[in-house]
Formats: sequence, structure tokens, C-alpha cells
Amino acid sequence: ASVIRDPTMARLSKNQEQALAKMRDAAASGLNPLPLARRFMSALSLAIPFDGYRFFQIDPQTLLISRLLDASENDRDPRGEWLGEVYLRSGDLTYIELPEQMRAGVTSLALHDVQNRSFGLTPAMRASITPETHYERFHELRSPNGGTLFGTFHANGLWVAALQAYRRDGSPSFRRTDVDFVRLIGPMIGEAIAASVGRERATSADQPLPEASGMMLIARSGTIAPLTPATERWIDALSDSGEPGFSSAVMTARAALLASNGASARRLIAQTRTGSVSVEASFSGADGGVAVVISPAGLRDRPAIPAEWGLTNRERDIALQLVQGVDIPEIAKRSFLAPTTVQWHLANVYEKIGANGRSGLIARFFKDVVYAGIAPETPAGDALTQP
Repeated sequence: ASVIRDPTMARLSKNQEQALAKMRDAAASGLNPLPLARRFMSALSLAIPFDGYRFFQIDPQTLLISRLLDASENDRDPRGEWLGEVYLRSGDLTYIELPEQMRAGVTSLALHDVQNRSFGLTPAMRASITPETHYERFHELRSPNGGTLFGTFHANGLWVAALQAYRRDGSPSFRRTDVDFVRLIGPMIGEAIAASVGRERATSADQPLPEASGMMLIARSGTIAPLTPATERWIDALSDSGEPGFSSAVMTARAALLASNGASARRLIAQTRTGSVSVEASFSGADGGVAVVISPAGLRDRPAIPAEWGLTNRERDIALQLVQGVDIPEIAKRSFLAPTTVQWHLANVYEKIGANGRSGLIARFFKDVVYAGIAPETPAGDALTQP
């Protein structure tokens, strides 16, 4: 892989030259995505010191995190807190979000609490928020005192990966030269990660993904309860490298749903060693819980609408699509019906099962289909547990 020199960047330092040489070796190594990301971050640390880091694969369609490729050993707790409480909920400080950076075409950015010490911001980004509000939001989001260095990487016109490197200590802060160096190496990293993901898909000999969908409930407190027998296998398939039971993709789907304005569901495509996986989150009721359905990306089967609901075939089909997160215009298109006809069928469904609209239907679906034998959440917010 080649690196095109940035004409605005000064001559590389000795450490940067050494890091660049190691990155070239890594890009040509033929490694799978996880060890390749680790090689890249090890090389980057020679040029840019940091206290912690995380390197993610990105779903090109949604620009959401789909898999953790590598992270520093001290990053698990900070990353869990960030994914659970901060990611996609930045308020006015929108440019702290990776999707916003990618949509703006920003490939490298260093953020500090003082806006004029933040490098890589576009004029539109700077104009979107006052320096005072930038400072306030930076600290409200519990950002590292020493700042965060972001890198976003694309290949063949698609965003494929992103990194965050941070310093807990306030000194020294990230510099403009750090931003310039990440921008310089960006094309090489993007192309290498994209090629590595392609090789992984083509050569994987691991066990196939489960055929049955997995379902889990994430309580408002953040605790996770598996709801179907296949869920444990799905959690294993989606677990981040070296961290059994923790999936960035699952937490991302939840974060995207919680950050949405009234969306019934949010879906992303995550990658595993054995194929693409659909991760879809929807609200499970009025208590703030989120239900997550996991299946092979091409599989649209979901648990069936219960026969005891007494619905017609057409009503079952429309109700199931609504539970899956399909909106009314798309249901109408798939069913060759007018939107008003779909709404009429849904009104009949709501009346038959005693549901108060879409949220009531989804809550009733999870209660009747997957809650059987599972205790409800306690008022204190404890995790759902098997009896």
C-alpha cells in the first residue's frame, strides 16, 4: 500500500518515519483485521504517544460501530461507559461523534476542551457551537482531560474503520502534527483494513453462524438478559476480541435507538469471522428497556406472531413487519397496499390484542413470544433473570 504525502505537512520526524515503515509492513502482511489493527496501533504509538485507544470497524451503510478490532488493555471500562452513556448522545457537540466526522469528510481530528486548541475542525464545525458551549459539553461528556485524537478511514468510497486515541493527563496535548500524520496514513489504513476484511470473509473456516435468531433484553440499567436459546451463541459470535460477553455492535444498536427521535427500531450490519450479522434494536415497552434481535444479515425470519392473537394472515404479516422495525410506507410497498390500508389493518390488530399503538404492539410481542418463563424487571431496575 502506498502513502501519498500531504503537501501541507512538514518533513516527517524520525519517529514518524519509523512508524510509517512499520505500518507499511503491517499493510502488506496479509493479516486478518484484528491482528492487523493491533499492528497499526502499535506502530502509531511510536509517532504519537497516548494513554489508551480503541480501533473500530464501521458499518459503511449506517456509519455506526460494528466491531471492535483492537483496544488498549486499560480501555474496557472506559469504552463500556462511553458506549452505554455517551456515544451518539453528544447534544450540541455533534462533531465529537464519529458519524458526524465521516459525513463531513473529516479524516483526522484532535479535540480538547478549548476549541481553538482543537485541530482538524472544518469552518462549519467551528461555527456550529460557541467556544464556551464547546468547553461545557466537552466536560459534561466526561471527555479525557488530555483530549482525544480521532481517525476515520475509507476505501473505495466507503468508510470502513475509525480510531480514538486519548490522553487522560492534560499534558502534553495532541498537536496539529499528530492530526496531519493520521491524515497522511489514513488511505493506507483504510485500504489495508478493507482488503483484510475481504480476505477474512473469503477464507473463514470457522463454525457457521446460528440459524435461529438470537434475542436479548437490555434493561434500562444496562444489564443484558438472553431471551432465546441461540442468544448465547450469538453473543459468542459477536463478542469483541479478547472480551467474551461484550459486543460493541449490540451496545451500538442500543445507543443508536436511544439517540433516535422516535424511531421504532435501529439496525446495523456487524462483521464476525464467519459472516455478516444483522443487529436490530427496538424498544420493548414504556420502561426504557431495549430488545435486540440478532440474525444472519440475509435472514429476515423472526419469531412468529402467536396464533392465539386471532389475527388474519394479512394482519399477522403486517404486525410482524412493524415489530421488525419496518415503517408503514415500506410495509405498504412490500405488501402492495395503500398506506391507509396498512393503517386500517394495524388498527384492527391493536383492537384485537388490546394494544395502545405501535409501542404497545412491540411490548405485547416480546411479552408473549420471548418473555415466557422470564421474570419481569423489578422496580429497582435489577437485571431480568431466569427463574
